Order: sequence, then C-alpha cells, then structure tokens
Amino acid sequence: MISTKKLVTIGAAAAIFAATAVPAFAGRSHGGQFNFAGIRNSVVAGSNTGNNNVGGEVDHGAKTSTGDASTGVLVSNLANKNVNVSSCGCKNSQKNVALIGNDVVAGSNTGNNNVGGEVEGSISTGDATTGVVVSNIVNKNVSVGLSDGGSSL
Repeated sequence: MISTKKLVTIGAAAAIFAATAVPAFAGRSHGGQFNFAGIRNSVVAGSNTGNNNVGGEVDHGAKTSTGDASTGVLVSNLANKNVNVSSCGCKNSQKNVALIGNDVVAGSNTGNNNVGGEVEGSISTGDATTGVVVSNIVNKNVSVGLSDGGSSL
C-alpha cells in the first residue's frame, strides 16, 4: 500500500512538472495567471462507548448497555481556480501549483468490554460506525476567447 507521504510527494512532483512543462502560447500574449497553494489538513476524530467492566460479587444479573459510537469527518479543499475572458484574441497563460497533504485518523469503538469476577452479567453495546470524505478540487482553469465582434457571455 502506498503511504500518504509518498502519494503527496508524487502529486507535488506531478503538479510542479505540469506547471513548468506547459508549452508557450503562439500569437499575442496579454499576461498570465499563476497560483500556488500549500494546504495541510490534519484531523484526529474518534468516539468511544467501550471499555466497560462488570465485576465483583453481584447476586442479581448485572447489565450494562451503551449506545452507538459514530464518527464523521469531511475535509474539502478548493484552490487555484482561474477564469479568464478575453475579447482581444490574445493568449493568456494560466499556471497553477498545489501541494496538498491530508492526514485523517478516525475511529469509533464500542469494544473492550469485560464481565469478570463471580458475576452473572452482560454488556450490550451499540454499533460503531466511522465515515471519512476527503475532497480536493485544485488547479481548475477556464479560458474563454471572444471574437472581436463584441460577443458577450
């Protein structure tokens, strides 16, 4: 399995290569747009209803009940979005570089429960659910060239 650090390094190298390897535009040039984004998200989230113990000397059945343990994480990044509208027939270069690292650790636990000693008992737990969504939308360019005839959007 590829590690997060390797994935970020590969992505960064690809972004830098793409930004520097864009061919030069022919024709008239009217400037350009360049963006750089460095994003690091580090999230640790968890929930726990576990680690319950029923023990000792209980004559009557001891019972422990817990609810559900749920954890949800949503990470969303939007960076380096360019929109260029030109009515002069000029070329406009757009270059973006984005370095993104998302580190997410999430978990839910209803376990590690114990009935011990001279006990007649039970432990009932709920469900443990974890959901993680990571969305990165980066380096999006839109360029519209309008004719000299005065067209508009």
